[in-house]
Amino acid sequence: MSKSTDQLVRDLLDREALRELTYKYCMYVWAKDAMGLVNLFTDDGTFDYEPLPPAPRQTTTGRKALIEFYTGTNNQVQYPFIHNHVITLNGNTATANCYADVHRQREGKWQLSKGLYRDTYQRVGEECKFKVRHLSGIALTPVDK
Repeated sequence: MSKSTDQLVRDLLDREALRELTYKYCMYVWAKDAMGLVNLFTDDGTFDYEPLPPAPRQTTTGRKALIEFYTGTNNQVQYPFIHNHVITLNGNTATANCYADVHRQREGKWQLSKGLYRDTYQRVGEECKFKVRHLSGIALTPVDK
């Protein structure tokens, strides 16, 4: 069954809104704006970080916990770039995979990290928000020696 022109336009607008949500996420990380980041999530949203072993997985759920988490990460120098979105729409929800390149500075040295976001989105009113933002597979590469 083919989609109507109205549905195709709605799908395109939804896809663009989801890409823009991930771009805003990067913008707020760059700006070290914890409240801006938290406002991109649903009230019961989750950030799930699964680094490469042996580092432990860290799951943070709910507005209060997300505020504490993102406030705690604000002292890090990080510049994320999100790209290559593969989005699946499903009414008021959606899922996507997108890739991250993160430039960060630790102990005066620059590192490049790479990872995969597996996101679940939910429409809240007219806005798209993160329901779950799962980051996995960070690999650190020294940029300078």
